[in-house]
Amino acid sequence: MSMIVSFLVVTRSSIAYSRFMESRSHLATVMKSCRELIQYAVTFTRYDTTETTTKWRYSLARKTIVLLRSVVSVLEFETTGEHVWKNKVLDKREKRALTDAVGEDNFRSPMILAMFLRTTIASNVEFMDEPLHVSRELRLYSFVSEFVTGYHGLTKLIDTQFPFPLAQMTATFVFIWVYSLPAVLYNDDIAIPSLILIVFFITYGKLCFTL
Repeated sequence: MSMIVSFLVVTRSSIAYSRFMESRSHLATVMKSCRELIQYAVTFTRYDTTETTTKWRYSLARKTIVLLRSVVSVLEFETTGEHVWKNKVLDKREKRALTDAVGEDNFRSPMILAMFLRTTIASNVEFMDEPLHVSRELRLYSFVSEFVTGYHGLTKLIDTQFPFPLAQMTATFVFIWVYSLPAVLYNDDIAIPSLILIVFFITYGKLCFTL
């Protein structure tokens, strides 16, 4: 029984750790793509100091921040219960667009904001005297695509719950093991208060582990 419990506990811990590291990798991809997008945009237009280009850079940076904040809102929704379109970072036009396009579907909100960001990149021809070269413009688009890839990885982990058969099997075997443990330890040279304390902590750890 102890070997079976150990196998199930180690397996579940390994799966949980793998999911944690995968989610951390996707989140790092999302944040890295946002930073790289702004840095490349500033580098490509560093010699253009006109007012319209400055306005375009500001709009690009703001929409990038809004997009990143929307992802954080999606990840925190189960804890805070706050929809993306209620975030104070968004302006009235963006809130109205989100409510009209996705309603209360938080998972689709960042995709709409990503489309707005791509539109802002494409609008450089309207704000700059010398529009971005097509290769540089495609480079900026690639960061948005990288962002979307990382975001889809995060939503995949959110939608894919821990396998129920494995969770149920682990909880059942751990419960049987804890229930039968006092009968085994009672014959050992151990005081009753210590035995009760051990069983309590094992039961408490089992409940926290299986929730």
